[in-house]
Amino acid sequence: MFQRIIDDVKASTGSAVRLSSLAAIAAVALFIALSFLCAAAFVVVMDVYGLVQACLAVQRQYELYSQRARLASAAHSPESAWRPLVEPLERACATPGPESR
Repeated sequence: MFQRIIDDVKASTGSAVRLSSLAAIAAVALFIALSFLCAAAFVVVMDVYGLVQACLAVQRQYELYSQRARLASAAHSPESAWRPLVEPLERACATPGPESR
């Protein structure tokens, strides 16, 4: 009986590890592809407008994307994942203070 449970845990753990490693590889591949696309866009802008305009265009886009990345990381942080579950419990378990009596 225990052997069957152990075998089930091994199988599910193995598939979870395989799936998470596949997701990590896909994320790295996406990052590399986006890096090449950004480099290609920089070269096109540099050829058309010159080096200074290309650098300024990259700087503007970098500020925009870094702000979006900061907001996304704050929204998807591990602490915020529990927020919808914890906040109602905190409100329900809050003891009334002396001013509400």
